[in-house]
Parts: sequence; structure tokens; C-alpha cells
Amino acid sequence: MNNVSNEKRKTKEIFVGTLTAIEEEAINGTDIGMLIINGEDAYSGQTLKVATENENLFANIIDKEGVSKPYIMGPDSICYLLDGIDGIKILDVTAINDLFNCPISKSIKIYVIGIDAPQNVKNCPKLIENWCEINKSLGGPDTYTQAWLGA
Repeated sequence: MNNVSNEKRKTKEIFVGTLTAIEEEAINGTDIGMLIINGEDAYSGQTLKVATENENLFANIIDKEGVSKPYIMGPDSICYLLDGIDGIKILDVTAINDLFNCPISKSIKIYVIGIDAPQNVKNCPKLIENWCEINKSLGGPDTYTQAWLGA
């Protein structure tokens, strides 16, 4: 059986800034936390807060007026490109924690990339419902949104 998909999924830069804080605690073997990125370039004056539970779950964008809005959430993927550490590196939240070895002691520009979930995943109501329940339990959106695609 061939499980490779030829589906073209949208991928785009959704935020650029400096990682300023990693707030994390281990609860029953699960790493729960928040990455806070202060915007630069086109995102200057904005902040992106990425909620994690062993992986990136959702992100809210805080605009220049301080208003927080849901921006991207699973099942869409949130990925990071770091510039300035031996070239450009593609990382997930675990690698970022290892690299920065909390607390953050380096100022590194970070590019946040959004990747659209496969259509068959988005078409599964129970999966979307489960994502929303987890997100809501961590203070995130309770409905699936793809605001990042329109930004």
C-alpha cells in the first residue's frame, strides 16, 4: 500500500521575530508551556505566543493594540527556522528547548512557518473536535481556525 500523498499543501511564513521566552513545566511526563516571540520586520509591535504540549498545538497573535487572536492551530503544523546558528536550521519545540537551554541566553531571529494539514485530516470531525478540546484546556481556541492563511 502506498501512503504517500501528492496533495499540494499550503506552506508560508506566518511570523518573524526574536524568541524572548520559553515557559515550560513538566506535568506527569508531559512538557507543557509557551514560546513567546516578539515580532520584527512586517510583524514589528506584535507578539506570537505558541502553546506547546510536547509539540506545537496552537498560536495566538497579539496585535499592536494588545488584542490576542487565534492564529494557527493543529492539525496545521507550526515549524521554526532559525537564522544565525551555523546557517539556517529547521527545528521543532524540543530542539529549540535543547538549543536555547532555558533560560534564553542568545538573541536569534526566528521564522515561524505554517503548514496546512492534509485535507483528509481536516475532513475528520472527531479529530478536529479532539484538537479543539486540547487547545481549549490550555486557553486556546475552541474552534478550528486558519487565520494564518489569510494573513
